[in-house]
Amino acid sequence: MITRIINEIIDFFELQDRVVPADLPGLKEALPEYFLEASRRGGMLLITDALNQLEDRDAEELQWFPARLPPNVQVVASCLPEGVSAQAVQTRGWRTLLIHPLDENSCCQIISECMKECSKSLSYSQMERIVNTPQVVNPLFLRTFVDEIKVHGKFETLDLRIAQCSHARDIPELFGLVLARIEGDLQRAVSSSVGPCLVLTYLARRGLTEGEMMGILGLSQVAWSELAIALADLLDSKSGFLNFTHDYVRQAVVTRYVTPATTTLHRKKLISYFRDMSVCARSCEELPFHLQQGAYFDELAACITNTTIFFMLVEEEKFDLYRYFRACSTQPTPAQRLVQRVRETCQGDFKKLHTAGKFLQDMAFYVEAEALLKESLAVTLLNFPATHPEVANSKDALGYLYRLQARFEKACPLYEDALQTRRREFGEESQEAAASMCNLAILYRKTGKYDKAEPLYVGSCAIRKKVLGIYYPETGMSENGLGCLYQDQGKDKQAEEHFLTALNIRERCNGPNHPDVAMTLTNLASLYLAKARYDESERLFTRALNIYENVFGENHPDVAHTLAYLAGVYVEKGRYLAAKPLFERAIAIKTTLLGQKHPEVAQSLSDFGVLYSRMRDYDSALSLYRQCLAIREEVLGMEHPDTAQSMNNVGAVLASKGDFTEAERMYLQALHITEAKFGKNHQNVCQSLLKLASLYQRQHRPASDIEPLYRRALDILRQQYGEVHPDYALCLNDLAVLKFNSGRAAEAEALYLQMLRVYEQLFPPREDQQMHPDLARAHKNVAAFYAAVGNVAEAQRHSTLAATA
Repeated sequence: MITRIINEIIDFFELQDRVVPADLPGLKEALPEYFLEASRRGGMLLITDALNQLEDRDAEELQWFPARLPPNVQVVASCLPEGVSAQAVQTRGWRTLLIHPLDENSCCQIISECMKECSKSLSYSQMERIVNTPQVVNPLFLRTFVDEIKVHGKFETLDLRIAQCSHARDIPELFGLVLARIEGDLQRAVSSSVGPCLVLTYLARRGLTEGEMMGILGLSQVAWSELAIALADLLDSKSGFLNFTHDYVRQAVVTRYVTPATTTLHRKKLISYFRDMSVCARSCEELPFHLQQGAYFDELAACITNTTIFFMLVEEEKFDLYRYFRACSTQPTPAQRLVQRVRETCQGDFKKLHTAGKFLQDMAFYVEAEALLKESLAVTLLNFPATHPEVANSKDALGYLYRLQARFEKACPLYEDALQTRRREFGEESQEAAASMCNLAILYRKTGKYDKAEPLYVGSCAIRKKVLGIYYPETGMSENGLGCLYQDQGKDKQAEEHFLTALNIRERCNGPNHPDVAMTLTNLASLYLAKARYDESERLFTRALNIYENVFGENHPDVAHTLAYLAGVYVEKGRYLAAKPLFERAIAIKTTLLGQKHPEVAQSLSDFGVLYSRMRDYDSALSLYRQCLAIREEVLGMEHPDTAQSMNNVGAVLASKGDFTEAERMYLQALHITEAKFGKNHQNVCQSLLKLASLYQRQHRPASDIEPLYRRALDILRQQYGEVHPDYALCLNDLAVLKFNSGRAAEAEALYLQMLRVYEQLFPPREDQQMHPDLARAHKNVAAFYAAVGNVAEAQRHSTLAATA
């Protein structure tokens, strides 16, 4: 498609001196330049039909199409109203127009014009019979119907043929009649090949060339020509490959010809044909696909670990290769076979060792990936000086693997060395330096060194916007990283802005179903979860989970992370039974892939503990929280914010169980860590203060010990969120309770009413809607206060208001 568009522009504007790239990345890069050239030369209207019939999913997602059009360049495109292409069009914000069914006059006009093409006409009754067929409001049904009438050779049986076609319930059934007619028209020798030809087309991954079809069917050129002419309206050549002209043809073929027996028979023919072909892009495209579809897993494992085939697939069809690896449960595993074969055939080739190692890393085969990436680094050091950029690339790759495994002490020196090398070799504001800055920033953020991470994130983002522009994957990566950094620091507004920018960039660059898109969806959903925007969070997590499972399969770290996040949403929404199996599945995946002492395992244990705390199963919750704390103390250290969070969680459960002394020790230790890491005015400090205040109230400590904690928390919340925020209101309520219990009713009343005003601003009461539950709860608390001080009228008034929820 890209080549055809570029060639049309070259021909129309007489740009014959231009060279059209031969590779897909080159074509994608060149297309915007040709659009710009068309704009300079007066403009262009590009019309393209049936986007949904493009050859692969990436094409349908319009990943190849420029994100923005230059002046005087416009596009008119068509696609079905549902599906990948329609979703891509919607994502890009293109204006859409729905095409409505044909009316009677249009049907009559189309029939008359089509019949004139072959110098034929129909009687009034014949025309009426066709027009009165309900399905002809669909243009494809009508055109197919009329074409069948045009080729019908006997006037005496024309009415019968019209009746047969008019009884077709839908387009696939009409195409079934066309297929039956074709079989009857052809000579027996060729007629017997109609079904096999169409089944092969149905089974083939991309379609088949005419040469491949003749080879598999054993047809001569003469016989094939006769068959191809007969099927011309049903099969179309797209980039040299035969495919169905419409999905309705496929449905008709499935109904008429496809059975388990014919599928197995013709699948074996395809496997045999492509197995015997010399290894090339074409055989790599079809052979492993059919081995997987036919469940020939031993041969599939041998096929995809053939290094020639592997490196072709990893370059052109990486996501398909993921699926092939997942499908094989053979022993030794495909990962183990690949390591062995790469070592046997690629000794001394650091690039192939690196490529194979990165692929295995993506598949979460970390042991095998580390072996190859270490070998790649060793070979690189043998061939280049220690300060060479290739050495930096190898160190970066191995550092990334260690970072994924939370082996931060091994990752840090590799990242730092790589950054120094790239700055020296390429310059301070180079793309290469920006990539290293981003990698090191992520590592610093993961280890809580935010003061070191922020300048690296900001710097890398600025460089990429300057050198590459906004709509590039690398710029999206930097924006996403900044969002994560600000989220970790509690700067939610800044975090959301950067996540939304990153999501826009990544959808435009990669399409809506790419893992990078899922990553940003997950980050944004986590932010919304923390802000109690539960429905938005659930929607985004669910979309991200679907992307990850479609790309990586069901047992991958990214799937596990997203399962745990989605379970957390269910917990917050009170759907405990739905949350539990998601937590269990997430922990099982993470433990298997990452080991028992990984921070991600700890996080899922902690999240699972929240579920049991909400269910008041405190023994189970405490066990999970303590497992999480032990992992974080060992892996992240005693001064890490996540360790402090675990201490708060353990303290909360101990307080619920009545062990106040140990709970206080945990809270104070967490508060000390959090203040040392973030300063005294961070939201995490606020959480520790509130937990400590609540504990002191349960211990009946003097109000003079407790009130300063609430006042500090209110000051922090005011700075972070302002006074109109649910957390601020909740803190006012808790302080009001303290004042009342201390015998200071007037001060308590003022705080209760201030709390109520915050909730009324957050959730304004409306006559046509039920009162928000939080506002109703606030009225109940105020009513209880007035009842306690003997103000019956006010107590009754607020109770009545609360009852309207």
